Amino acid sequence: HENILKSTRDDSDCPWLLRSETTNVYDIEEVKGPWQAWQGVIETTDVLIACNECSDEADCNLNGECNEGGSCDCNKNVEGSTFLGPRCEVVLKDNCRTIIGERYNESYSVIDIDWLGSGQVWEAYNRPIYKYNLGSGNPSFDGTDDLLLLMYSGSRWFGLHFIDGAGVNIFTEEYRESTTYAIKNYHAFWDEVY
Repeated sequence: HENILKSTRDDSDCPWLLRSETTNVYDIEEVKGPWQAWQGVIETTDVLIACNECSDEADCNLNGECNEGGSCDCNKNVEGSTFLGPRCEVVLKDNCRTIIGERYNESYSVIDIDWLGSGQVWEAYNRPIYKYNLGSGNPSFDGTDDLLLLMYSGSRWFGLHFIDGAGVNIFTEEYRESTTYAIKNYHAFWDEVY
C-alpha cells in the first residue's frame, strides 16, 4: 500500500521492511519462506510466525489468568484498577473511568458493556472508549440526540461523532453482533484514522 512505508522520507525502490515470496495463501501462518528483510541491504531470513497465546500467569503480566484457550482473562476491580489488552498490560484506574474536558468542563465516561468481549470495558487498541455524558457542559452536543465517542487509534485520540441519534442503537441487543464485529475489526490504518 502506498501509505505503508519504512520511513516518511523513503523514496527507494524498497519501501518495505519484511516481505514473503509472492503467495496466494491468505493465512499468514501458512506462508512458506524464505522471507526478505531490509537491514540496510536486502537479506534473506527465516521468519517464525506464532499465535499470540499465553501459557501461564506471567504471560498475562501477573494481571490475569491464562485460560485453556491460550488467552488472558484480565483482572477486574483489583485495588481500584481494571486491566485491559491481550496480555493485561494496560491498567485502567477507577479514578480514570470518567475524564473531564478542558474547554467546557464536560465529562466522558468509560463504556461498560460486557458483551463486547473485553469482559467489562469497551476498548480499541487496548485503551478504553469514552462516551460523552450528555448535559455535562458542551453546548455543541447538549440538548441533541448526538453521540460522541473518544477512541484511541494506536497513535492518537480522536472523537467519533454520530448525529441525530445515529449512534444510539449501537448499544442495543439488536445491534450486538454488528457492533462487536466493528469494534473487534477496527484498524486505524484501514479506517484512515491516522
